[in-house]
Amino acid sequence: MHRILRLPRARAIYDHRKTPGELPFAQIKNGMRFSRFSMRGRANIRGEWNPVCSATNLLTMYRVETT
Repeated sequence: MHRILRLPRARAIYDHRKTPGELPFAQIKNGMRFSRFSMRGRANIRGEWNPVCSATNLLTMYRVETT
């Protein structure tokens, strides 16, 4: 890996991994304390995940509106 990252093109690609795409997932895990699903199956997990995402979006909109 060290040898690959010496190349400027590879370094530029690797630097794109530092984008803030993981922040919502970190907020869901730490802020809302949601770390695992309680049911199995794709439909059940979707049924749990959608309200969690909705709550996260509502909290984000509330924080933006109050500041």
